This record gives sequence, C-alpha cells and structure tokens, in this order.
Amino acid sequence: MKNTIYLCAAIIFFSACNQQAAQKSQVTIETPKELKEISGHLKQVELNTQHFTIDAQKGEQIVTPNGAKIIIAPGSFVDAAGNPVQGNVDVSYKPINSIAEIVASGIPMQAMNGNEIGQFISDGMFEIGATSNGSAVQVASGKTLEVFTPARDTKSDFNFWYFDSEKGGWQDLGKRNGAVAEKDIESVAKNMGVNPKTGITAFNLKWHKIQSKLYSFASTNEQEEGISPSKIIPGKYNPKQPTLDITFDKYNYPDLAVYNSIMWQFAGENPALDPAKNNWIFQSAWTNVNLKPSASQSGLFDLSIQVSGKEFHTVVRPVVAGKDAQKADEAYQAEIEKLQKLQALKASEGASKELIEKNMYNAFSVAQLGTYNCDRFYSDPQAKDYTADFNFDGKKLAEGQTIYVLFDKRKGVIQYSAGQKMKINPHAVDAIFTIAANGVIATVGAEGLSNMREKRGGKISLGLQQIKTKITILMSLNQALNEI
Repeated sequence: MKNTIYLCAAIIFFSACNQQAAQKSQVTIETPKELKEISGHLKQVELNTQHFTIDAQKGEQIVTPNGAKIIIAPGSFVDAAGNPVQGNVDVSYKPINSIAEIVASGIPMQAMNGNEIGQFISDGMFEIGATSNGSAVQVASGKTLEVFTPARDTKSDFNFWYFDSEKGGWQDLGKRNGAVAEKDIESVAKNMGVNPKTGITAFNLKWHKIQSKLYSFASTNEQEEGISPSKIIPGKYNPKQPTLDITFDKYNYPDLAVYNSIMWQFAGENPALDPAKNNWIFQSAWTNVNLKPSASQSGLFDLSIQVSGKEFHTVVRPVVAGKDAQKADEAYQAEIEKLQKLQALKASEGASKELIEKNMYNAFSVAQLGTYNCDRFYSDPQAKDYTADFNFDGKKLAEGQTIYVLFDKRKGVIQYSAGQKMKINPHAVDAIFTIAANGVIATVGAEGLSNMREKRGGKISLGLQQIKTKITILMSLNQALNEI
C-alpha cells in the first residue's frame, strides 16, 4: 500500500531598494450585525494553515509556499503578562485567497462604504497567529510584523483592513499607496535587523542565496551548511511498510530535485507512531505539515501533520530502491541546465513589464495578530439594483443568509445577504450560490440568471438548487464550485 502526499517548498530571490511606506490611519466603523458574524456552515472544511518555528530573540524572515513574506524583528513577541518571549515561537499563517478559501472561512466580505453596505473585492487576505509552548503570544508594544502578500491587481485603489473577531466587523487601516517590490522588502528586513538573504519555509529549512551560484540552497543552521544526499544516507526501502512521497518543484528548486525520487518511511521505535498502525491519517487530507531534520539523530526527519483537527507526530527517513538515486541525480543535472538557459534568456531580453508587475506585493504592518485583508469596494457603472427573494427546498431563505456572486469569468467573488439589495452587473455574473444550513451548496440555475439579465433590475425571485457533491474538505468544496 502506497500513501502519497505532495508538498511544495518556496525559493527566495532578493534585491535591494527603499521601502515604499503605506499610509495607515485606523478608522473604527460601526458595522451592522449581518457583517460581523463568521458563518459556521462549513466547519468541516479546514483551511490550510502553515507553521513556522522561529527564535523569538533572533527574529526571522519567513517565506510561505504561496509566496507571502513575513519579517519578524528580534524581540517582537510578549506573553499574556507583557513579558518578552524567550525561545521558540510557532508562527501560523493561513492564506485566504481563492474563492473556496473565502467561502470556507465564513468571514464576512462586506463593510460600510459611506452610508451603505459595500462588497469587498480582495487582493489578498490572511490570518496570522503565534504561540510559545502552546500559549498564545502577542506582538510587543511598539513592534509590528511586516507581512508582504503577492499583489494580483497593482493598479486599482485598495485599502488595508483588520477583522476584529471580538467586536465583529472590519477596521479600516488606511489606503494602499501602491504595491512594493522585492527590493523594497529587503530594505525593510535590513532595517528590522533581519538578514534579507535568508528565509525559512514551512519545512523550517533555511534558504541561502550564494552569489557564485545560480540558485539558493537549503540548510537548517546559521552556519549555512547545506542539506544534500551526500550528507543524509538513505535507508533501504522496506516493501512491507507504507511509503510517503514528498515532491519538490524540480524546475524552481533544482537543488532539492534529488529528493523527488526518494521515498520516505517510518524510522521510529515506538509502534504507536508507525503510520501503518494509524490508518486514520490517510483518510482525510493532511494540513499543517511540518518536516524537519531530527535534532537527535542524523539522517532522520521529524514529521508532524494535522488531520481533521488531530495532530500526528512521527519519525521518517528517506529510502531508495533500485536506480532511483541515479535517476534523481540525472534529473537534478537536467534542471540545472534548464535553469541556466532560462536565466541566460532573461538576461538577454531583460525583465518584461508583466514579470515586474507579477513580483509586486501588498505591505501589511501587523500590530495585533488576526485576520487582514487588502480590499476595494465593488463598483461597476453597468450595475443594476435588484431586490431578490431566494427560495431553497420550498422555503424562503432567512434574512442574513450569505449569498455569493461569482463574476468576471469566475475571477471575482462578492458577498450579499438574503434580504439585502443587490447592486450588480447582470451580464458579468457567472453564478450565484449559498451555503445551506446543512453545509451543501445551493445555486441559482441558468433560467434564474437569464431572468436577471432580461429584467435589468427591480424585484426578482430566484430559486436555488442543491449541488450533489458532498463537501468534506477544501478540495471537494473546490470541486462543488466548479460544478456551478
């Protein structure tokens, strides 16, 4: 039996410049009740949370798998009593960017826009937290964590927002004065006393860029001692044990390509930690995966995962069979050659405008842990006003029930509440759906959407039909949304 999970790491390239500061003036907004409450209809769907272990006294730069960067200065955390935190801090980061992630989060994507409720269009949302020895910690007074998330829209006007989960509702933190570049991030890191040439990934491998090489390499210590197959002797494959295949992106990370043909198996002595005796860990998708070299024994790795809210910790080692190691080395050399050709091409052509825009970031200054968003309000000159009654399973939806509208060829999603006036361009709408109380998706059919386009505003009755896909994890939610 072979159980497989695919994981991706993140590589880091940096350059230098000055930080473009964003104006941040906190504004507290009185928020209607329907904009405060987080929906609980999809509690069974867990968002992917990434964990990073840092030394609180040293600070660190973190690079997440989706490309976000978090810069933490030394001494940035305090405990509940206000005392400086000593030792390791677990930093958690939860990206909420895709339509499925936004829906599963249940976070209200609306706020007051003047005298009326406005609908958010997000350019990046995330939740950030931190603990030490299992207890929550806070950002120290006068300190901020600097978080940079990839910008998808660098031209529109956006504001930064913080979701106050205790009071409910969003707080306006001020305008985004433009996206920043990687060179700006390096300047921020230097000013915060953090080495901008390194960063850690979710595996807690530290990346180092060497000027004499074309690519970065991974290590786990400050002395920049790299991890390579010559330093980790794989074990012999045991056909009686399950195998875990951990795959790195060979094109972006040629220095780790050698691991892609190496399998991983249980290497501990405690039978209770043997994955083969814990079949429950293979019955749901893994979240919060952390893989790092063991501090107690060379060649072994500590693997920690979360499955359906429960944690599982074990010890694994890389194993090989047959000619896998030879093939991996050949693939590594091929990827090096491919990378050399790509870099030569970029050097001759110069960086395109599109590529430059793609490597821009939204800059958040995090003074309190929680959920942050970069948003603008939905606005379309061709939008029409609708007063809609939604019916599902023979009953009218209760006022306040969240309604999602996919538009612009499914690139965007906005949020309304049943009973709330909808202002939207009917010709840009791709789908309208809700999450029913039993956790299923119900969507407006083609006839209802056609009726919206014909009426061009006014009162309308829209029937909702259930999508049959059973939603259990984020992947099945994605599948259900694709069926709409």
